[in-house]
Amino acid sequence: MKNGDSPGSAGAALSIRLKRLIKQADIDENPLLISDSARLLSDVQQWEEQGKRLERRVTTLELSASSDSGAQPKSLADWAYEVLLDRRVAMPYREIAAVIRSQGFKHVREPKNPEKQLADSVWTAMYEDDRFAKVGRGIFDLTDRL
Repeated sequence: MKNGDSPGSAGAALSIRLKRLIKQADIDENPLLISDSARLLSDVQQWEEQGKRLERRVTTLELSASSDSGAQPKSLADWAYEVLLDRRVAMPYREIAAVIRSQGFKHVREPKNPEKQLADSVWTAMYEDDRFAKVGRGIFDLTDRL
């Protein structure tokens, strides 16, 4: 990758080269070349996707650092991201919500059932955020770790 190239653009160039190699290869003469190229193409495409996710995260961080209003409040997705990052394992969303609550999260208006409300809100925030992947029934992990 050249200096200044993003993983996405470098990955796109590699994808093109691998697709060209696969198209030019004769399956009867060299089936291993085709299978190795296909596996490598899959790895490159995953690398491209991770590069895109990282670029989005850097952009988000840059935007939050450059805001004029000072420190912005963390979203529930940000709280959950930090919990999963610290714990380094996939967790049920209810446990994530309990950790968030223990770290001092407060509702703007106290709901009738704060624990359930927070857990449901955490599930929704993670389900709608591409930083998280649902890896089981009610269990989430960071997509960067998959």
